[in-house]
Amino acid sequence: KYPWIAWTPVDCDPPYEGTLAALRNARRAFAMSRHGEALLRTAGVACDYVPHGIDTAVFRPGDQAIARDALGRLLGCDLKGKFLVVSVAANASKNPSRKGFSEMFVAFKAFLDRHADVVLYVHAKIDGGERGEDLLRLLQDVGLGVDRVLFPPQYPFVSGLFRPEHVAVIYRAADVYLSASHGEGFGLCVVESQACGCPVIAPRNTAQIELVRAGRLVDAIPYAIHGASMRARPSVPALVEALEGAYGERGRRCDPAVVEEFGIDRVFPTFLAAIEWEV
Repeated sequence: KYPWIAWTPVDCDPPYEGTLAALRNARRAFAMSRHGEALLRTAGVACDYVPHGIDTAVFRPGDQAIARDALGRLLGCDLKGKFLVVSVAANASKNPSRKGFSEMFVAFKAFLDRHADVVLYVHAKIDGGERGEDLLRLLQDVGLGVDRVLFPPQYPFVSGLFRPEHVAVIYRAADVYLSASHGEGFGLCVVESQACGCPVIAPRNTAQIELVRAGRLVDAIPYAIHGASMRARPSVPALVEALEGAYGERGRRCDPAVVEEFGIDRVFPTFLAAIEWEV
């Protein structure tokens, strides 16, 4: 009965029927991606496209060596001379994890077997509790050690002490950003990393297809998650091949202008201001 507006992610194809039923009762629906917009319209839900926005005053390029030194001090290790792969992913789902930690770790193990100077940093909660994965157990199953796969100090992480400025340092320090996500309603970290000059690797699925402007899209394999709704997990060999490609281009940064349309100073004037509102 309330005139509510839904600003909604769509991370599967087709959207859940329960989601569609809720959206049909909204006064307006905004899709965060062109992918979501197309699926909602196909399902008969009238919607407008309003993407996420990022603060480009925070997420911007910086000196990689300074950022890497700062991250190394935080983690208590020396990252100089390493090929650094990073991922920022919420550990909040399992069986399987939507963020694809299994595929990420298996691919990185194969990559590590070829190169002794590579390190993966995963900005995530290690113990997923009831909702997420036990990432240390997963590392053990894959045959990886915590000397090659690094995590943030857990107290400041779970306490919310990491600020956007800290996350920007992570992106600046990285050689490549790795997403193994099975589906994204938007894919904020993919945009943030490119805004900081870090190229990305991501599966060819959902919103990630439209967000990867500097980097590599890899093949993804669809699977059912609920009824007819599908997600798509990345091909592990394709992830390894993409990591090899990034390794061969180490030191290469990307132009942040490729994602400038997602700056908060552009999103609201460009998209919300263009929508005709009912009184």
